[in-house]
Amino acid sequence: MLYKIDEQECMIPIRMDEICDLMFKKYPEFVDIVYGTEEPDEYSFDSPSATVSVSQLIDATDQLLDRFKNDKELKPYRYVFDCDHYMIKGGDNLTGIRIGENNRCYKIQCGINECKLIEGIIDENGRLLKYGEEIDIRDRQIIETNNVYKELRIRKTKAQSPIVTDLKKLKKFLEQFSGEQMVLKIMV
Repeated sequence: MLYKIDEQECMIPIRMDEICDLMFKKYPEFVDIVYGTEEPDEYSFDSPSATVSVSQLIDATDQLLDRFKNDKELKPYRYVFDCDHYMIKGGDNLTGIRIGENNRCYKIQCGINECKLIEGIIDENGRLLKYGEEIDIRDRQIIETNNVYKELRIRKTKAQSPIVTDLKKLKKFLEQFSGEQMVLKIMV
């Protein structure tokens, strides 16, 4: 999203992750002011845009920042793994993990409120065909492997959503202007 006041601009990404989705559902009145645009005329090639006053935008930004501070649902856990053998600290994705008596192949995928092993389906020539069953491993602390990774340690951290940083950047940009000035919001 591009915010434009006079000749000055501020670009803020719209991060479409599950935290953003939750924010959109729970606080649509503030999200619409900060991120909302109007659809362009069907014959126009213009990007969707809208205008709002600086004071309205600052107020909505403050309201969303307050929600991030006080709403526990908007403070997710971020899962990562460590692997001392390969000096991986805080990894979020790794393929080729061999686990169990059958030496099955998996990949680990971590992120916001997510930590799972995904089974790899291998053909008779040893090539990966596709990924299959997903196993939620958020309750595990250690994954023992049969290959060079040896041991993966799972940990979770309370992570601030990157949306908070974006909203703070927007607020800092807006504070340069008077409350009655209009902001042009353009979806880019």
